[in-house]
Parts: sequence; C-alpha cells; structure tokens
Amino acid sequence: MKLMHFNHGILNDIKLERYKKQGFYLNGKKKANPSLKLANSWKGDQDNFLQLQAVVDKSIKRLEVYYDYLMGKQVSSLNSSLQKTSDLEALTLSFKASHEFADYQLISLGHSLKTLNKLYVLDMEIQEPKRISNKGFYKFAAGLANLRHLQSFEFTIEWCDLADNALSRLAKSLSDLSDLRNLELNVIRLQNLNSGFLSALARSLEKLKKIESLTLDISWCINIPEESIIKFCGTVGKLSTLKNLSFTCRRCQTSDAAIASLTKAFSNVKGLKSLNLDMYGCGETKLCELFATFEEMEDLEKISLYLGPGRNDPTSFGDFGIKYLGEKLQNLGKLKEFSLHACEFENLTDQGRIDLGSCLAKINSLESVQLKCSTCKNLTTEGTNKVGEILSTNPNITKAFLSQ
Repeated sequence: MKLMHFNHGILNDIKLERYKKQGFYLNGKKKANPSLKLANSWKGDQDNFLQLQAVVDKSIKRLEVYYDYLMGKQVSSLNSSLQKTSDLEALTLSFKASHEFADYQLISLGHSLKTLNKLYVLDMEIQEPKRISNKGFYKFAAGLANLRHLQSFEFTIEWCDLADNALSRLAKSLSDLSDLRNLELNVIRLQNLNSGFLSALARSLEKLKKIESLTLDISWCINIPEESIIKFCGTVGKLSTLKNLSFTCRRCQTSDAAIASLTKAFSNVKGLKSLNLDMYGCGETKLCELFATFEEMEDLEKISLYLGPGRNDPTSFGDFGIKYLGEKLQNLGKLKEFSLHACEFENLTDQGRIDLGSCLAKINSLESVQLKCSTCKNLTTEGTNKVGEILSTNPNITKAFLSQ
C-alpha cells in the first residue's frame, strides 16, 4: 500500500497564458476550448492584472482568474474583459484577502455576469469581504437569477458579517436556474446566518429537477437552529436525481435529531454514488441507524465521514458503532474509496478499529482507505499497525492513510 500525503498548492508567480485544456463537459459532450488563466500571489503583482483586457477576446471559452490581493482597478479591468467574452462558457473567480472589495465593484461584476448568456459553469470564491454591505450583496445575488443556462454553480464565502437575508437572496436566485446539475455552496463562519438561508435553499432545491451533485458546507455557522437543519435534510430526501452529496455542518447545532433526519432522507436517495458527511453531536444508536441505510445504496463508490460527539458527551460512539459501520460497508460491491475521521470519541478503542479494518479488507472493490482518529484517548500505535496489517491482506487496496 502507498501512504498518501495531502498538501495545499501555493501560487508562486504570475501566470498569464492561453492554453488548450483536455476538455470539460457541457450537456454530456466533451469540449476542448481556448482558455485563459491568470493568477497573482503577492501585492506586487497587482499591476500585471491590468494586462487582462489586452489578451481577452471573444474566442475565450474558459477563464480562470485568481486574485490573492484585490484592488478596485483590478475589478474594473475584469469587468471590462468580461464584456468582451460573449461566448464564455466557464468562469472561475477567486478573491482572497478581498478587504478592498466594495459594493459598487461587486454590483458591477454582477452586471457583467448577466451579459454572459452562454455561461454554463461559474465558480466563485470570496474571502473576508469587509467592505461589502448586505444591500450590495443582495443586489449581486438577485442578479444571479439571470444566469439561466448555468449547469454548474460553486460559491464560497468565508469570514464576513453579512446578514441572513443577504445570503437567503442568493439561495432564492437558484430556483430560476432550472438547468443546474451541480451546486456547491460553502458559507463558512458566518455568524449572522440563521434559519432563513436554509429555508430559502430548501425551496429552491425542490424546483431543481436536474440536480445531480449537491455540496453544502455551513461549518461554524453556530446560529443556524437545528430545526432548520432537520428541515433541510428532509428536502434532500426529495432529490430523486441526486448522485453525489456532501453535507458539512461542523460545530453547528446538531444532535441525534439531525442524524435521524438524515437517516430518513437517505432511505429515499438510494442512487448516490458519492457521500461526504461531516457532523458533530453523533450518538451511537442514531449513527447505526444511519449506517444501515448505506447497504441500500448499491451504487456507492466513495464514502467520507467526519464524525464528532456532542458538546457534553464524548463517550457517545465507540467499538460497537464502528464495527457495525464496517459490517454495512461490506455489502457495497462498488465501493472504491472510504474515509473516516473520528474525533474525540473516548469509547473508541483499538479493537473497534481492528474490527472495522477486518470488514474493509473483505471489500474486493476497495482501492483507497483513510482512517484518522483525533483525540481518541484509548488508541495506540500498536493498534494502528495492526489495522495496517489487516488491510494489506486485500491486494486491491493500493492507498491507505492511518493515524491516531
């Protein structure tokens, strides 16, 4: 087996290049189109971004722009460039350390996006937008409803004080994107987020009849009530076309009730191929009921679980639960990748991990395993080595990462 290392890439220099991609998929057909990628990694690179207008033209089909340090004149350059790319089909915009990003720039960007009537793919990231007001974001979000050809929309926003109604407007706009197949929303550490956002998102999802992939990350949005999370899970159970699901609500208000709502939802979405679940407040009984739904998802190829206890109950999940999980996974004949991160469970011992490893070793389709246990006091290095020995008996498992 090969030990896996996970590293984060860093942009080190200016890259301004036109190139041919191997292709991306639109309407099920592979396309290889002229692309442009522009990236900066330090403040001294700012002026180079003004080159964008000089090199962009109508032939560009895919544009990727990464701003690590954002200034007003760069946004103006970007907006002017977008107006020249009427045939653009895929757009990536990443704004990091966007302290200077103001309302008028975001609204202007929204107007530019509305002119892209052939846009199928939009991926946006905004970090720490301290000068964007609720009114400015609301107007921008309302304009997204005009992007009716979008098939893939990914949006990330972190560390800001935007109100719940501003993000709710974003969720509401999604209801007009009837061709949407992939939706990814990462709204992380937004302290003002509450029930309105998830309610609006749930209503929009019920109107998206083609959705196949859904990712939602509301980590550290601590003021979203659990009742809203429960209702959202109920909506997930209605998405009959769903193939890939990722739901992350780390350090949110979740308990056994939220787990129970997911169990009910999973019993209705049996066509999943990929599942990622990241949740705290997990009791062993309700988790086992959730695990029992896995064996009904015969097409599952990838499962990733990040589980942690409730705030006052670090003993809630242990050896019985992890063994039960393994027994249910054994019935998945297409499973290729499995990842489990168990955090702060004091009842978990080496025997539980060994039992899980024994089950995984019997899955012939399995190729990759990651087992990580953080702050689980009763685990040893010897136990980790034993699990590794057990997994090595399956010749198809070529990648494994184990830690305690």
